[in-house]
Amino acid sequence: MAKAQVAIGLNTRLFDESNNGPINRMSIYREFKARNLRGQVAIEYLMTYGWAILVLLIIIGLILGSGIASPIISEDCNLGSKITCRHFLYNDGANLKLLINMTNGFEHKIKIKTITVTLVGKGNMATVLTNDDPESGESSSIEATFAGYNAPRDSSKTIQVLINYYSCAPEVNPSCVDIATHPISGKISAKAN
Repeated sequence: MAKAQVAIGLNTRLFDESNNGPINRMSIYREFKARNLRGQVAIEYLMTYGWAILVLLIIIGLILGSGIASPIISEDCNLGSKITCRHFLYNDGANLKLLINMTNGFEHKIKIKTITVTLVGKGNMATVLTNDDPESGESSSIEATFAGYNAPRDSSKTIQVLINYYSCAPEVNPSCVDIATHPISGKISAKAN
């Protein structure tokens, strides 16, 4: 019975569906040969250009492995237009420390009362009480410690900064006493060293 089905399959294949006429055995041979040539063309393509594909994959692997393609994290210290800053974030034993150098960009002296820094995503907070009173153009440095937190080396951290200060402008507060505190908020993006 299986032989009969095979014979029927061959007989039906010998007729073209479009005109129901007999198909030449040579055209069947050409059809099978064309199918085999597609495979041969694919193999020849891989053999000819395979080395280039392999070199390209090796180069991509080297680029990804070296870290060149890793996202570049820009380090930024932004405390507004009136206070410029530079920062350094580093691990000191079991604590993460942030060193901030701020320059007074106001036209008069200011008195910095408190600086609160918060590590975004971790909730660690450090408040630095200070009595710095930099003149216009002078710098002031503070160091904040995030106790009990040690950041992995080269990990990026975002830190929110809140500075409370009062103005010592001669026309507003000539005696430079705490009559009205003003906040400045900003953000520091840094890599831990």
